[in-house]
Amino acid sequence: MIGTALVSSILIIFFFINNVIALYIFGFMYSFCYAGFWTTLTMPISAEVYDEIAATTGERNENIYGGVRGFFMSFSFAVRTLIVVIIQKLTGFNENLDIQTDLAKIGLRILISVVPLICIIIAFILIKKFYTITPERLKTYQLKIKELGI
Repeated sequence: MIGTALVSSILIIFFFINNVIALYIFGFMYSFCYAGFWTTLTMPISAEVYDEIAATTGERNENIYGGVRGFFMSFSFAVRTLIVVIIQKLTGFNENLDIQTDLAKIGLRILISVVPLICIIIAFILIKKFYTITPERLKTYQLKIKELGI
């Protein structure tokens, strides 16, 4: 939750940055927060979810779930590309120009700040709503896995 707040606050700042050096500084801060956020999010949560599924089904199928996760990650790249194209078309971005119009610059700011912020907020809401594993439930799952010998 702290990682989400840090990443989100830095994304808000990105919309207002006009200086390249400030962009590099905040870009580094964002990357640092983002890496910590995803590392702490994906590894423990994936392990806990895999344990829940194994305890419920009685078998381990991490490869299948990893494949499903890989599909959705690849699908997200396609969606991201579509969003970039739509925003750049709507704001008149022209890759052949050395200096973009003000509207195109706003479109770029939206792409580096508003769109990721919206995605993080959606992910935060979904995790808050659907991730229901508590430490007590996790202990139950781990005991069940030991009983099953898997």
